[in-house]
Amino acid sequence: MKAHKFELEDLIGRFEPLIRSFIGKYNHGKYGLDIDDLLQEAEIRLWKVLENGHDIRFLSSYLDKVVYSIVLSRFKQMDKERSASCSEELRGYFEKNIVQDRADASREEMKGAVRRALDSIRESRRIALDLTLSGLSIQEIAERQGWTLKKTYSLYERGLRDIKSILGRKGLR
Repeated sequence: MKAHKFELEDLIGRFEPLIRSFIGKYNHGKYGLDIDDLLQEAEIRLWKVLENGHDIRFLSSYLDKVVYSIVLSRFKQMDKERSASCSEELRGYFEKNIVQDRADASREEMKGAVRRALDSIRESRRIALDLTLSGLSIQEIAERQGWTLKKTYSLYERGLRDIKSILGRKGLR
């Protein structure tokens, strides 16, 4: 049996503090997640389920899973956006800043310098950079290597910093 609009609004309003507490445990501010956006999405999902007459036996557990699903979805979306910009940044650095800005060095010499720099950094960082250059996203690299997203992104960032430092010391900026 479908609930009336006002009953749904009242029910959702009563559970807003609980939903906010579930959202709060994911440290939303640290990752740039807007608590009101997450709350609204959780309420919309709850509204749709209740409006369709579905019976939720353990509402608290259900809401926790809904919030988890929403946060996970946002993280995946953020990772895709970050991966796209990271890949472009990395390609841009290697292609534009190194290869195109060095008119006195041949393309092959520059590729060799980049490859030697890549070969000289820690293996885990090199793997993260190599896989990014081959077109994989941070998420895909994490899954493939069995790393967390945070670790994968950190290895990527540190590897990129290492490469820039090595090439900079050789005057190949």
